Amino acid sequence: MTWENWNNSLQNFEKWLDKEHGPLVRAWWIYLHNIFVKEVAVLADPSKKYLDVGCGAGGSLYAVVSKSNCQGVGLDPLISSLKKFKESLKENNNSNIDLVLGVAEYLPFQDNIFNLCTMTGSLDHVNDTKQTI
Repeated sequence: MTWENWNNSLQNFEKWLDKEHGPLVRAWWIYLHNIFVKEVAVLADPSKKYLDVGCGAGGSLYAVVSKSNCQGVGLDPLISSLKKFKESLKENNNSNIDLVLGVAEYLPFQDNIFNLCTMTGSLDHVNDTKQTI
C-alpha cells in the first residue's frame, strides 16, 4: 500500500469518526463489532488468557473480557493508545486486563500461555506479515 492510499484511507476513517458517513454505516460497524465480541467471548476460557494483538485503545479487548470474565492481555506498539486504554481501565475498575508495549513480530511472551488470540485491523500495520502470523 502506498502512502497516498494509506493517507486516503485514514482520511476516510477520520470522516467516519466525524460522523460524515450516514448513521446506517455507523450502525453496521457497531453491529459487526457486537457480533465479533459475542463470538470471541464464547471462545475465551475464564481460566486462561486472551491476547489482543494491536489492541489500540482497547474497545474490543475490554468488551470481550467483560463478557467472558477471562484474563486479557493487550499488546500495542503505541504508547499513546496504551495510555488511553489504561486510563479507561482505571475509570472502570477493571483489573482483568494487562497492557504490554510491543509489536506482533516479536511477541514478548512465553509459549502456550494464551488459549485465544485476535488481531483485528492490525495486520496491515506490521512490517513482516509472515513473521507475525
